[in-house]
Amino acid sequence: MTVKKVVVRYLPFTIFIVALVLVLSFVPSISKSTSSASNSSGTGSSNLSLPPGVTPQLPSGSKGLTVAGVKCAPGVRQIPWSKYAPECEPAWHGNNGGATAPGVTGSTITITYREFVSTDLSEIYSLLPKQIIGTNSEAVTTLKADIKVFNKYFELYGRHVVLKSFTGKGDLIQEMTGGDQAQAEADAVTAKSLGAFADMSLADTSEFYTSALADQHVIAFPLLYLQNRAAYRQEEPYIYTPGPDCDSANEAIAATVGNAMKGLPAVFAGDPQLKTKTRTFGIIYNDNPYAQTCESDLVNSLKTYNVSPAKVGSFNFTPQNLPEQIINIIEQMKAAGITTIIFADEDPVSPGLFMQQAQADNYHPEWLFLPSFTGGNIDADALNRHFASEAPQEMSHVIVPGIASSKASSQEDYKVFKLGAPPKAKPLPTYSLGWAYAPVMLLFSAIQQAGPDLTPTTFENAFHHLTDSAPNGMFGQWNFGPNIVDPAASFQLLWWDPNAISNQDGLKGAMEPCFSGKQFLFAKARQQIPVGSQLACFGSNG
Repeated sequence: MTVKKVVVRYLPFTIFIVALVLVLSFVPSISKSTSSASNSSGTGSSNLSLPPGVTPQLPSGSKGLTVAGVKCAPGVRQIPWSKYAPECEPAWHGNNGGATAPGVTGSTITITYREFVSTDLSEIYSLLPKQIIGTNSEAVTTLKADIKVFNKYFELYGRHVVLKSFTGKGDLIQEMTGGDQAQAEADAVTAKSLGAFADMSLADTSEFYTSALADQHVIAFPLLYLQNRAAYRQEEPYIYTPGPDCDSANEAIAATVGNAMKGLPAVFAGDPQLKTKTRTFGIIYNDNPYAQTCESDLVNSLKTYNVSPAKVGSFNFTPQNLPEQIINIIEQMKAAGITTIIFADEDPVSPGLFMQQAQADNYHPEWLFLPSFTGGNIDADALNRHFASEAPQEMSHVIVPGIASSKASSQEDYKVFKLGAPPKAKPLPTYSLGWAYAPVMLLFSAIQQAGPDLTPTTFENAFHHLTDSAPNGMFGQWNFGPNIVDPAASFQLLWWDPNAISNQDGLKGAMEPCFSGKQFLFAKARQQIPVGSQLACFGSNG
């Protein structure tokens, strides 16, 4: 299939997702904690004074029974079988201060979900394989199931979380391509009027909407775009992400290139002539302010390893010239002898379009992708299988930082859904299920850690004091500490195996881990990724 035909076929969806990328990318550098031990230090608001009359909670890990009847002790988690729940809190009784903040009463904490209903959006979603993104109905069902279980297990100090969904007036496609800011702001006002303490709109969000929520003093957990840490910090105490942010992604890519690819032959390329060449690197990125920031940060990170890209290609999603842009960039990469293409600020559509054009041009380099989405750093086998169906020769040479999935039924997001949903309820698709679970887990954890006096300020303080995750969780390691709004701390390097059976959906084709599944810390990737030898990917031992 030629790139022009591909663009005609996918253009509406392309505009939608690049919007993700338009929005998908911006934040500088704050060193993350690298400890896997508990980061909890008693109550999250231990250095914030309580209003008169409010009953304080006991320090985390104190002896007693939790609200769910779990025997609490040091090191026990609020949900004992969760890798990500915070350290337990004994059942609390007393005065919670009532309406401590907008969206909070003596008995409820309100969160909102914005849903888009439009013909254009329905047509866009119809172009996606059903197993990739899911529906608004499935998202609400999943959120309600998670909330039901967490309301039972978490200490919320006499309150419970209530979900209110509403139909947005904004145009998601226009928002994500830089327009319709006024309607995004109007939707944030609607969320505020519904009593939102926090918003959990998952895929139905944009940079404009998230910023507008912060302006309304509503907490948000955007999933479908990456920013750098500085941008998240500018919106404190209102914006958080499960991560990884683009700074972490850049750290992973730069260390991979600098330690284990620079100066070595491109053995993972599909072209026999490229396989014997010493690697030369090219970067492709989406030409918008957010992606430009992340791409610039990536180039600077590569320079610390004495690596400079030999060719950089930028593109934008304009219907008139997108096909020509893709053709020209691939031609330039091929003419420059680029052996290894780095997709900076990757979105779920453009890699497939570029790989299809490369395959059509009989150009088969190595491909190094950044993580697709935030929301737990879960790799998406269904999406990659979609790429592979269109460009199988290229997909077989892809490497990406991420976390390999375990069997779906053994993952805690699936377990919580089954506990909280009606018997025949349909959840989000397997990997999207984690997108919903990660921010809801973070929300409830910080609410518990904040104590009865819940405000955006105590929430932020609590977030920084949350318990680091236990090893071997589905999202990799989560670490917390001062200034951390993105807890994602670890990654694996993954490669596409067209013959592997996916743990996510049981179908053929899956991302498999390099280095026998070893995880690396973003903050220590430079020290941890082996230096001077080939990556142990594609069945190689390095």
